[in-house]
Amino acid sequence: MNFKKIIVILALFLVSYFLMGTSCTNYTNFTTYFNTYYNMERLMRESEEEFEFQDEKKRVQPRVIVPQPKMYIQEESMMGPPPFLIEFIVTKQKRQPVQVKLDSIIIKGSKILAHKGKSDYVMGSLWLMAKSFFYQEDWLNSQLKCSELVDKYPDGDLSPDAHLLYTKNLLIQRKFNAGEIMLSRTIDIAWQKKRYDILSEAFRIEAELALLKNDFEKAVRPYKNAIAQTDDGFIRAKWQLDMAALMFRMSKFELAEQAFKQVHNYSPDYLQKFEAYLYQAASLARVGRYKEADYIFTRLENDGKYEEWMSQTHIQQLQAMRLKILDTNYTPYYEEEEQIPNSENLAKLERRADSAYSNNHALLVYYFEKGMNLYETNDYVKARSLFAKSRVTRTPVFKTSEKMFELLNNWDIKRRVADPLLIKFNAGENLSDSIKYELAAALFNVGRIHEELGNKDSVKYYFNLSTLTAPVSKPESARFFHGYARVMRESNPLLADSLLDVIVNNHPLTEFGKDAQVQLGYTKNYVIDTVAELYTSGLNLMRANDFKFSINQFNKIYFNYPKSKFAAASLYTIGWIYEKNLKIQDSALYYYNLLLTEYPETDYAKDIRLGVTYTLAVKSGEPIPDSLKTKEVVIPPPNEERKARQRPQPSQVNHQKPLPDAKSLLKDPGSLLSNPGGMISDPSELIKSIELPSNPLSNPAEFFNLKEAPVDTTKKENVNLPEDKKK
Repeated sequence: MNFKKIIVILALFLVSYFLMGTSCTNYTNFTTYFNTYYNMERLMRESEEEFEFQDEKKRVQPRVIVPQPKMYIQEESMMGPPPFLIEFIVTKQKRQPVQVKLDSIIIKGSKILAHKGKSDYVMGSLWLMAKSFFYQEDWLNSQLKCSELVDKYPDGDLSPDAHLLYTKNLLIQRKFNAGEIMLSRTIDIAWQKKRYDILSEAFRIEAELALLKNDFEKAVRPYKNAIAQTDDGFIRAKWQLDMAALMFRMSKFELAEQAFKQVHNYSPDYLQKFEAYLYQAASLARVGRYKEADYIFTRLENDGKYEEWMSQTHIQQLQAMRLKILDTNYTPYYEEEEQIPNSENLAKLERRADSAYSNNHALLVYYFEKGMNLYETNDYVKARSLFAKSRVTRTPVFKTSEKMFELLNNWDIKRRVADPLLIKFNAGENLSDSIKYELAAALFNVGRIHEELGNKDSVKYYFNLSTLTAPVSKPESARFFHGYARVMRESNPLLADSLLDVIVNNHPLTEFGKDAQVQLGYTKNYVIDTVAELYTSGLNLMRANDFKFSINQFNKIYFNYPKSKFAAASLYTIGWIYEKNLKIQDSALYYYNLLLTEYPETDYAKDIRLGVTYTLAVKSGEPIPDSLKTKEVVIPPPNEERKARQRPQPSQVNHQKPLPDAKSLLKDPGSLLSNPGGMISDPSELIKSIELPSNPLSNPAEFFNLKEAPVDTTKKENVNLPEDKKK
């Protein structure tokens, strides 16, 4: 009996505890909803109604859609959100009337999270706070609230909404990789929860991301999926119109015409209807079905609902007439007898459009398309003028128009430089190397312009002309041969190798010469030997009393390889030749001074510093520095570096006079230049003191530092500039 009583008492206690717990939960939910959450929902509803009201007041214009040519530059926004997400962003001006309400939502939500964490309204509070942050353009905090909701309630009813908003936050911040991953998760959770509204919008964003990468083919399928997954007729019409516009941009006009036609099967508004009719007619005109296109244009022209967009209709009619003129198979039908499509009537309509619709975006796109047609028919001058007109303001073709104008303008400038020079070259006139280089550079630049335009045959033609006219003696010409070799590599590899051989044989130490050696498989020892041979050649010419060519060889080392160990020695030797052999003291002084300026720490500079300083002081009429006046001095012993250099003694150099002592030299420093056999050593002996690396390949950078130089052609042919053709 006692045991039964205990069981009954225990059961009653458990039931009472359960009822008390349930009543507490109900009480918490009741107070949370009516004290806080209800107001949060109300404030959010009022804010979104205000946003919709402002959207309705905005004056909207039909889009300007243009088929993209091969030469097209995508409008890219490197800063800020991607263009397709701008429609989701609430501007400061738009949210100003409800700013206090949005702040209040965040405050109330924070109270629920802090004090009512066990209520059933935490998930809803996180969602409303995330939306409030999003509307205030606080992307990071909105992202964090979405993340909290997804983590705590992965299978909750609001999880698909949070996933989608999370994706938008990431993409607006240009975190594209993370955004694409979250978009994929959004599609998965939307399928799982059968949230087709979320699914359709996710597909649409997927399509827009493909368009952002200019991948049109990949964008079509998500649009079809998005249209299939939504039940909203207005949304279906909107996305069907977007898909049709995409096909129009891809120049798939047959498919575009059918897609625009299907827009009317859903629930489009007036703007969507107008766009669908307008571009359906434009698609018909581009596939040669002009009569059907004209019928739609006439209906739009006579429909009062579309009167404010009449400019779009007239410009598309103008486009249709231009297409009729270009179509050699077109025959005017009866209704067109009053205004037969011809150049004269087209020019009249264009002048009328210029006057009535100045700077209209659709008119600028018309001029762009006409300019592209002229460019395709090689009429570059007229095309350039139309590109200049179509770049006056921001349109979908603004950047392409600007680029095409720049390229065609540069083409005209370079041709004006090249034409007269090429006439002289072909006439056999004796042109200087600088004039030849100017001609070759102009021809090469014309080829570069054609390369940007995508005209491969013209690129090869002009690059070849540049190599035929370029002077061999100029190192800068190496880039012409290198460029021609690059474009011929695929079609004629033997010719490309021959061009690279020209560079290596003439200018191996230029930037292009180094690259040519890599492509041809030459070792670095090739160029090291070249510098040493140049210096040896100069010395041999000096010994043979051929001083002009000897100085020329040493100058090549100084100008082409200024960081070589031979550079300072070359200047030293040139000065020595002018002083000792040619007896031209001013020239000797010039090169000695150049040596002091360029290589002040070398032993060669130390050898001649005293005499040059004294001579310059005397020539300038300035007082002799105290350091050069007679005084007692202590001659320091040679350091280890000079010992290693092993300078020859005066007897080895075969001086005619003995080396003066230090005191006599300080009394008369000018004797250094008056006596060539003084402290200036014979360069033919100095070559013995230059330590060549035993293995140049072990550290070529220590031996010399390469500097840019060029190359040249091997024969001269009679060449002419043709009329440029796009090939």
